Amino acid sequence: MKIAGLYKVVYALIVASKLQAQTVVFSSFASTDGKGSCSGALLQSNIEDAADYEEDVYVSSCQSMNTVAGCAFVKQIDKSTDNICNLNVYSDKSCSKPIHKFSVTKAGASVSSPGVSWSGVTIECRLDKIKPQDAFSDSVDKGRRLFGKLQDARKTPNDRTGGDELLKGYKSREPNGKDLLNPPFDLVPELRKLNVKTDNQFRDVELVSGKNKLVFGDIYSPLQGVLIADNNDRRNDDKPADQQLSLSEALFWEYHKLATEKDSTDIKKLHYLFRHNIINDETLEIIKLVYSRAGKDEDKAGNDLEFDHSVDDFFALLASPNGRAAAYILTDHAGALGSKDVTKVKVLGGKSKNMYFTLG
Repeated sequence: MKIAGLYKVVYALIVASKLQAQTVVFSSFASTDGKGSCSGALLQSNIEDAADYEEDVYVSSCQSMNTVAGCAFVKQIDKSTDNICNLNVYSDKSCSKPIHKFSVTKAGASVSSPGVSWSGVTIECRLDKIKPQDAFSDSVDKGRRLFGKLQDARKTPNDRTGGDELLKGYKSREPNGKDLLNPPFDLVPELRKLNVKTDNQFRDVELVSGKNKLVFGDIYSPLQGVLIADNNDRRNDDKPADQQLSLSEALFWEYHKLATEKDSTDIKKLHYLFRHNIINDETLEIIKLVYSRAGKDEDKAGNDLEFDHSVDDFFALLASPNGRAAAYILTDHAGALGSKDVTKVKVLGGKSKNMYFTLG
């Protein structure tokens, strides 16, 4: 997509720390004055508000910016005063050798490379020295913002369009070779508590890239209003950025397709969104902090924790990389789903980390 005659800036945001916490918000610019000045920039993107950044790693394919200089403006750094944003600029998508390196220690700082082209670069921001409690507080703040946007969408429901066409760009396959099957065995007890039938009631669908690599692998039961996000890796998506689906869009449109084409049921029945076998470091750290606050052992089966939006833990989990899709789906498709809300989140105790959101 062209903006003012230039291609949209393409970059990757990777917040890589011990806790994988996304606590830096920065904008990337293509400068027009040839001096690397951030003023009057034609292109910018605020990561904090970008719907695509549901994952802790997002890389899009490089496109030329046709610009003579570039710079990055660090808008916000984690509240802790000892955090440093190490901003690296690469000429290749593999991020093997940076062409520029900058260290930013305070919000409002900008970095630039006068006279040097930032054509088709990848930008990486690494955050160091983050404190666990700050990670929890940041996640709570982000969760409240996500929840606020959802409430606004429920008042004036609209629907994000175009995802159904993007879905056609992926090859769909049923890895088990049959139409209906059982859900993951470790979720069966909880599903039965919710009066969800588990015998041959679910569809396992994989969406793969052009190179036949798994991008989205999820489990659906539209007739019972259940969606299980199971195995997703958008780094395997080899299509151009403007042809890629975000996780929430992939989940919604595949659910929509199955509900309307196979089950002939109303998509408004969607009631539960599970995140199965969580391995994301940031989400795992938030779960650990939530259990620490509750004084419970997260690895003990049956030590489940449930929260509604009257407590901070709810918002921290909602804003986690494995929780955001619930908010995005309901916000972006409020009209189609009947202005649903996220009412509860439940984390299931045990060695394998699972949680689910109740939508109503």
